Amino acid sequence: MESNRDTNNQLIASRVLMLLNSVCFETGRSYIDLKKFKAASICFLVQSMIEPKNNSIQFLLAKTYALDNDTEHSLQSLEKAVKLGYNNRSTIDRDPAFMPLKDQKKFREILMQLN
Repeated sequence: MESNRDTNNQLIASRVLMLLNSVCFETGRSYIDLKKFKAASICFLVQSMIEPKNNSIQFLLAKTYALDNDTEHSLQSLEKAVKLGYNNRSTIDRDPAFMPLKDQKKFREILMQLN
């Protein structure tokens, strides 16, 4: 749609993506509250496809994977969040979702990038 010269279609596509982005965020947060972490991760994964450069979405995805005990994907998403500019180490340090990862070498390496 970006290369399409039809501005009406571009506007419609933009609005659909904004709506989908909002729905994924709100639904993902609701699934976290319900402790349905796999469903939440799917929502945030779709959202990350809509906004691939959004570090906050990658952080939420990392947190959701951690809550689901999916260490590998959690660390991948957390590393991506940091590479995209996420720099709030204190949030990561204090978040109970990441407590089980504290002994992981990769987790410590990611945190070292935030010093």
